[in-house]
Amino acid sequence: MNEKDEILIWRYIDGSLDDTELDRFTRRLNDEPELQSAVRQIQQLDQRLSSIQWQHPAEGFAQRVIDQLPVKKTVIRSIGVDQQSRWIKGYLVACLMAVVVTVLVISGIEPETSNSIWNASAARMTDLAMSPLMQTVSLVSVAIFFLFITDRWLQMRYQGKLAKPV
Repeated sequence: MNEKDEILIWRYIDGSLDDTELDRFTRRLNDEPELQSAVRQIQQLDQRLSSIQWQHPAEGFAQRVIDQLPVKKTVIRSIGVDQQSRWIKGYLVACLMAVVVTVLVISGIEPETSNSIWNASAARMTDLAMSPLMQTVSLVSVAIFFLFITDRWLQMRYQGKLAKPV
């Protein structure tokens, strides 16, 4: 006997089979002696379980047990928006400084007196933008920027509150 048959037998004993299931089950019951003995055993078990007089706990037992359990307090504190803003501003300043330093170091721009400085700067900036270092710095900066945006969105969604167990 498998698990499905056992479930079917319990449904048969409880009377929860519909008409088609009941017809199929009674046909199987007439054809299979193993199923008949399993039904008899489970019916005997059901009768024994039904005859047991269950003891109920004393009144207020559950509340006394709950009262004895240790309580884990949760402290809800607000996130300091000013502190978060300082981190974002500091990060943006650091990224800007990194970009400026990278541009100056790699391109080696020298002061010129003619208007061709703009042309030279544009050509050097294009070369710099194609360098792997600048692409890596840009990619990391964009990733961190999106992390900050996601963090800000989560703060707004959860109204600036964090729940930390104490």
